Amino acid sequence: MQLSFGTRNSALKICNSYGIHYGWVMVALAFLSALFATASVGVPNVLILPMSNDLGWSIGEIGAPI
Repeated sequence: MQLSFGTRNSALKICNSYGIHYGWVMVALAFLSALFATASVGVPNVLILPMSNDLGWSIGEIGAPI
């Protein structure tokens, strides 16, 4: 998805009004993207043991499809 020039210019105006360089917004977005990607990979590992106890399956049986 590509931003239109109007959207980008308005984002630049907002950043400039707060004294924030537009590049720092991009750094924050990249950080949040990496944070959510890492969290989404780690969630199944946290849930395997409770699922194993509830379903009566072994960890290998639950972890194989993941």
